[in-house]
Amino acid sequence: MDIQQKKVRIEQIHDEVKQLHPLLDSLLRKLPSVKTVEHTHGSNEMGADFLLSQENPALQSISYVGVIAKVGKIEQAKAQEVERQVQECFIEKVMGKNRIFVTDVWVVTTGNISHGAKIFIQQKVKGQKVEFITGDRLREFIDLYLPNFWTDITLEIGSYLHAVRVRMNEIERSVSLINLAGDIYVEPEISKREVEGYQRNGRPRPRPKLSIPLTIRRERFIVVEGEMGVGKSKLIRKVIETLTTPEAYLETHLVPIFTTYNDFINLDKGNVSTLLKRTFGARPEAELTEKNKFFLFIDGLDEKNLSGEEQIECLKRLVNELEMRADVKLFLTTRYLGGLDNEKELLTKITRLELQQLTPSKMLEFVKKICTAANITERIYEDIKHSPLFRELPRSPIAAILLANLLNSQAQDLPSNLPELYSKYLELTLGKWDIQKGIQSQKEYEALMTLVTELAVLTIRDELPFLTIPEVKSTFETYLSKRNLGVTTDGLFNLLTERCSIVSVDKETDKFFFKHRTFAEFLYAKYLIDKQQFKVDSKAFHPYWMNTYYFAIGHIKDCPEVIGELVKLTPETPIERFLKMMNMGNFIMAAFKTPYSDLTSAFRAVLLEAANFYKDILSKKETTELDQFPEMYLLSLFQMVLKASYSYGFFIKAILEVGEDIGTDPSIEDDIKAYALFFLSVMAIKLKMQTSFDLLLKEHKKILPLSVQLAVQHEGANLKNRSALLRKHERNLRHAIKNNKQMEAALEKMYGRPVRSLKATRHKLM
Repeated sequence: MDIQQKKVRIEQIHDEVKQLHPLLDSLLRKLPSVKTVEHTHGSNEMGADFLLSQENPALQSISYVGVIAKVGKIEQAKAQEVERQVQECFIEKVMGKNRIFVTDVWVVTTGNISHGAKIFIQQKVKGQKVEFITGDRLREFIDLYLPNFWTDITLEIGSYLHAVRVRMNEIERSVSLINLAGDIYVEPEISKREVEGYQRNGRPRPRPKLSIPLTIRRERFIVVEGEMGVGKSKLIRKVIETLTTPEAYLETHLVPIFTTYNDFINLDKGNVSTLLKRTFGARPEAELTEKNKFFLFIDGLDEKNLSGEEQIECLKRLVNELEMRADVKLFLTTRYLGGLDNEKELLTKITRLELQQLTPSKMLEFVKKICTAANITERIYEDIKHSPLFRELPRSPIAAILLANLLNSQAQDLPSNLPELYSKYLELTLGKWDIQKGIQSQKEYEALMTLVTELAVLTIRDELPFLTIPEVKSTFETYLSKRNLGVTTDGLFNLLTERCSIVSVDKETDKFFFKHRTFAEFLYAKYLIDKQQFKVDSKAFHPYWMNTYYFAIGHIKDCPEVIGELVKLTPETPIERFLKMMNMGNFIMAAFKTPYSDLTSAFRAVLLEAANFYKDILSKKETTELDQFPEMYLLSLFQMVLKASYSYGFFIKAILEVGEDIGTDPSIEDDIKAYALFFLSVMAIKLKMQTSFDLLLKEHKKILPLSVQLAVQHEGANLKNRSALLRKHERNLRHAIKNNKQMEAALEKMYGRPVRSLKATRHKLM
């Protein structure tokens, strides 16, 4: 819309109350330094249509302004009425609970003000400050602070979208770990997280990379899963930033609503209608949903202390509630929900997405962007690119950011893995290495480390998304009052909040919080180790506590006893058994200083336990929702999870040793041995240790169940170089199946019938 069109739009405002007042109500609230706005028009307005308070930063004071709204041109004949209103503005008024006096009056009109009218008003109120805002200036203010007005978006929706966008920007600033100009962001790769299972008459299809803008328009219930630090919360903020533009709203008519899962439960009791009322107040929902749909963004299902079963039940209840409404879509983020693989009915209702780790090239791109912005030399960047650390680190944004920040500090010793990276970064940000941060003594650093650890304990143990600033200062006061450190509470608190990049404060809401939950988890783990309170129990495979265990093991590093106890630990539920299979790899890698023979033994035990778990489902020794799937689906799921969890360079030597050991161990049942060796084979191929299944087919063909032989065929179809032995295996399978009714019946059950509907059996090649 050009300037002339905007002038016409302003001139077309003809109703002062119904058109100009709503415009000013939205515009005034956007002006810099304005704190509060009250619409006072009516029988008791006493001259002012609006009262507003504004900050005077230089004087650190508040002043009050009366605003008079008029439509059209103000000429001499109309000046007397305006002058009366101006005079009344300076009479004592009540704003909120306070009695105030206006010091300034703004006269706002959609037209012009004649010179004679200005002179008349100014002479009548000599010594008082009166500002005249004509239609042209009004247009300029709208351009700057309320550009949505020029679109076809209602003022109510436009103001709401602007407020949400501002809030997302504020959250981004408060949690950012990058103190650089601009937003350094590498677009993540997202794919549909699903296990299609092996298809009887087809090869597994690669998971296509998805377009988030297209997906959020098409799908109704979206669940985004990802590992810690991979950028789930950042993704939500980016999506909402896109949806709050006028162009996106006019195209989609989606109204985004953001909340954390903690707030959704604590403030809204898990009820969507309550959330809508908290967001929009008493306004009827029909006014907002006549052409619109609410898009509910819930961040951090995993940040409530819920078991895997409880997480799934919460998600079911939420989806069931939303199914009863036609006006709400859902976008929910969480760390991996292991139990979701069990939920066949729920999986038909939701779109399950995976926010993947950065590819090596994307990780390099991210680190290089940060290094370039921070003026880190190219030589240091090249050194880190080829270091063992870079190859072993999780390929996540948070790891890249912490590493780049560490490089920027010119640290001499680089960490060996992620727990060490967190440890060194905390030393850096709390000032152990940098006197310029304002830390004047070792005692201040130690006091800060102790106190920030106490705050982390409160956050994780008591399941608090934030602490209040008075609570934090009380913790500081209690600690310092018992010690003669020569440090004040306010001094140490300011040192922490101004210098330490892992915490943030919001003074307006009185909140203190960790910028990323993993910092609190790391510090809580450190506390457990330091206080000798760390013990191995069933919480190790509880979704809320697994990261704490991971960091605790990373603190110890050399802990064969802990790893041994974890291996022996019997999960209490099938979901925890599944989570143990998924997460023992992280625990083993965190204990990297443990003798490798102990870690290899642990890997062997976990692998055999996974094979037994699979067999227990088939034989119905384990009651689990997984038995609602066919046998070949289950085998595909198990190999996918194990391949993703253990296909790291750290395990190469263990894979070779365990493969040889299991293959020659006569005490292991043939089917358990077959499943375990198949899982090892897919790991080895993923790690490029071998290019085919030749070793499995040469040495163990006679013990392979039909399911494994079929799985080898399916996996082999994706290999670039299929060996002669693999091709022969495929021909033999086709020949054995052709015109064989018994085999056809067996395959129909294996691919198409739920395990729970079948008798426990082991299919063999006829």
